[in-house]
Amino acid sequence: MERNLRSKQTSRSVRASGLGSRKEVQNSLPRMTSVTTENTEELSRSISVDLAESKRLGALLLSSFQFSVQKLEPFLKDAQDFSLESFKAKASFLSQELEHFIGSLEKDGILQKCFEDSKEKALDLNLEASVAEMKEYITKFSLERQTWDQLLLWYQKEALPEETSRGSVETKITEVKMEPTSYLRSSQNEVLYTKPDYQKILQNQNKVFDCMELVIDELQGSMKQLHTFMDESTQCLQKVSVQLEKRSMQQLDTSPARKLLRLHLQNPPTTYCSGSYQ
Repeated sequence: MERNLRSKQTSRSVRASGLGSRKEVQNSLPRMTSVTTENTEELSRSISVDLAESKRLGALLLSSFQFSVQKLEPFLKDAQDFSLESFKAKASFLSQELEHFIGSLEKDGILQKCFEDSKEKALDLNLEASVAEMKEYITKFSLERQTWDQLLLWYQKEALPEETSRGSVETKITEVKMEPTSYLRSSQNEVLYTKPDYQKILQNQNKVFDCMELVIDELQGSMKQLHTFMDESTQCLQKVSVQLEKRSMQQLDTSPARKLLRLHLQNPPTTYCSGSYQ
C-alpha cells in the first residue's frame, strides 16, 4: 500500500510539472530521483539476508526489472496509442524470460563467481605481499653479506698484516713462538668467526624458492583463466541486457518519458526547487 501510494504521488507531481514551463520540468527531475532512491533502498532491504549471495543477487536483478516497469507505467498512461494491456503483457513476458535466464546463471554458478572473484583477488594480493616481503628479506641478506665480505677484505688487507708484524716483533724479542690466533684481538676474532655464511643459507633454500616459483606460476595461470571467464561472462550479460533493452523499449521511442529524459540530458538542472521534496 505504501509503495503504491508513493507511485501515485510521483505520477501526480510529474503531470503537474509537465503543465508548467521548461524550467519547472527540469526542477521536477531531482524529486523523481529522490523518490526512486528511497524506493530502491526499500527494494534492497526487502530481500532476505538469509539467502545465499548468488540467490540474493538473482532476486535483486529480477526485482529491479519489475520495479522499473512499475515506476515506468504511470508515466506512459497519458501517452497516445498506449495500450496498458499490451505493455503489461510484454513486461510479464520479459520478466519470465529474465527469471529463467537468472535461474540458468545461478545453476551454472556464474552468479556465485561474482562473489568468489573478490575473494580470489584478496588471496592474490596477500600472496603478492608475501612474495614482495620475502624478496625484500633476500635483498637485505645479500647486502649484509656483501658488507661482511667487504669488512673481512679490509681487515685482511689493513688490520691483519699490522697485527701479524707486531706479533712477529714481540716473538723475536721474547723468543717464544705464538700462534697467529693468539695475538688477534678477542673482539675482532669473535666477529670474524661468528660471521654467518649467508651464501650457504640462501643456497640451502633453493628448493624452497623453486617450489614457491612453481606455485606462483600456477596461481597466476589460474587467475588469468578466471579473469578470462569473468570477462566472457560480463560480455554475455551485457549482450543479454542490450537485447532485453531493445525488446522492451523499441516501442517507446516517441513516448513523453523518453522526451523528458532527452530534455534532462541536454539541459541538466542547475537549481533545485525547495518545494519539490515536500
